[in-house]
Amino acid sequence: MAPPEITSWEDLLWASEVSDRNTGRAFRTEFGAVLGDDDEAYFGQIDKPQANVSLPEVARALFRIPDEELLPRWREGRHDGDAALTVVTPEDEESIRRRILVVMIVIVMFNIVRYHGCRVRRGFVTGLVLDWHACSLEEHLEGGGESVGGNGYPVNLIRDPDSRTRFIDELESAVGHLHALDWADNDIQPGNVLVTISKGPDVNSNEDKAQARAIEAVSIRPVLIDFESARKVGENLGTSRGRNGWIDCDRKDYRTSEVNHDIWALARMREWLNGYASRHY
Repeated sequence: MAPPEITSWEDLLWASEVSDRNTGRAFRTEFGAVLGDDDEAYFGQIDKPQANVSLPEVARALFRIPDEELLPRWREGRHDGDAALTVVTPEDEESIRRRILVVMIVIVMFNIVRYHGCRVRRGFVTGLVLDWHACSLEEHLEGGGESVGGNGYPVNLIRDPDSRTRFIDELESAVGHLHALDWADNDIQPGNVLVTISKGPDVNSNEDKAQARAIEAVSIRPVLIDFESARKVGENLGTSRGRNGWIDCDRKDYRTSEVNHDIWALARMREWLNGYASRHY
């Protein structure tokens, strides 16, 4: 069987180096890919730092992961949570321009990423179809934190304290919905919050009212994603246990799903966002 075609590192889903604990030097490169319209999953590793690895070597090192070792089987009429797992065809994917992400649980709510259906290939669920959003909170701030509404007036998440307060309040509301269902997220951090622009009707007003109207017409809102660490409260966490700097205890003690993990992370998020604003404005 011919190796898959890899023409750039961007063809891979991920690539990372494994380093020696004592010296910090990278001695292995590991990588994975999901290739083709049939969502075939591959994994590979080479005992070299990434800088010394060529793309032909990557292609030769990749091996196919058997579906049954990685993916859940499709069962007609299956439901997860409140959302039916409906099959989305390639034509649907093209027409609605959705990004494919695999998550553990999806709840339909404005500030939680919206679920549309699932991809089924070879009798296995290979992904969930979710709303597409342009960037994460981290990426949005790195880009200057500004968006422009239909009225042409900017709203800036860094310079406008009311926008920051509203942003975190809505994120807390989304997480509160999980808590009401006896679930905890356990991995709230800026990379797991996407940014969406909510626009009201265009404003037709004189200049002295335009700025006040602009705030009503457009707002920057959070969308919570990535529920790999989400569990019912009290259940044991898996290998995904949050991000360093965004958990409320030592990683060795971060073992169970707890509401307090989320409450601490939300307070940390509010402090972090306001601190980012004070440093950059």
